Amino acid sequence: MRFLRTIVLFVLLPLLSACAAISVAGVIASTTASTAVRAIDEQMQENALEAPHRGEVAEANLNVAVEYMRRGDYEGALERLDRAREADPKQSAIYSVYGLVYQRTGDLEKAEKNFRRSLELEGDRPENLNNYGQFLCQQGRADEAEKLFLKAAKDPFYRTPETALTNAGLCAQRGGDIARATGFFNDALKANPRAPAALLALSEIEFGQDRFPEAHKLFASYLKVAPQTPRSLWLGIRIADKLGDKDAEASYSMLLRNKYPDSVEAGYLKSGKSS
Repeated sequence: MRFLRTIVLFVLLPLLSACAAISVAGVIASTTASTAVRAIDEQMQENALEAPHRGEVAEANLNVAVEYMRRGDYEGALERLDRAREADPKQSAIYSVYGLVYQRTGDLEKAEKNFRRSLELEGDRPENLNNYGQFLCQQGRADEAEKLFLKAAKDPFYRTPETALTNAGLCAQRGGDIARATGFFNDALKANPRAPAALLALSEIEFGQDRFPEAHKLFASYLKVAPQTPRSLWLGIRIADKLGDKDAEASYSMLLRNKYPDSVEAGYLKSGKSS
C-alpha cells in the first residue's frame, strides 16, 4: 500500500498589500491542482479496497482541502475537511486548516474556535501554533501571537523555524516596532539564509531607512531564491531609482506593468508614487 505524506502547512502574514502565502509539502506540492485532486481521490479509492487506516483517509481529504483553499474554492475545502474530520476527528491539522478557511471567508469566530481546537489536540505542533499566531496578529493581538510564534520556532523538530520567526517579525513590523521586527528577521535568516520573506522584509526596512546599498544587497539575495511579485518589483523599482540604475528600473517597471497590470503596485507606478 502506498502512503500519502502528511502535509506541512504554514502561513506568512501579509505585509502591506501582500497576500498570505501558504506552502504545502507532500503530494500536492509537486503537481498541478487538478492532477493533485485526482491523484488523491484515486489513492483513496485504491486504499479503500485494502481497508486503509482512517488516518490515511483523513490525510488524503486534508490534502485536497488545502488545494481547494489555495484555489479559492472554500466550499469544496470545507466539504473535504468535513470528510477528513469524519475519518479522524482527533487529527489536529484538520482544525488548523478549518481555521484558515474560516479566516479567509471572514467567519472569525469559527476560525478562532478551530485554531483553539487544533491546539487542544496538539498544543506543541509548530504548524498549529504558527497558523493560530498569524490569526491573532491579524486581529491585533500581537503579544499573544508572538508567544505562539516563538514557541513554534523553538521546537527542535520544526523543519522551518524561519517561518515562525519571519511571522514574528512581520507582526512586530505591523505594530510599528521596526527594531524588534529587524531582530526577528535576522533570526530567521540565521535559521535559513535563503528565507525569502525575511530577505524581502529586511530589504524594505533598509530602504525605508535610506540604506539603499544594503537594501539592494538583500533584494539581490531575495531574487536568487524567489520569483518576482508585485511587491518585490515595486521595491526593486524604488531601489534602482535611488541607486541610479535606469536599466533595472525600466526592466522592473515594464515587468510590473505587463505581468501585474491590476496590482496595487502597478497603480503606484502609474501615479508616480515613490514610497
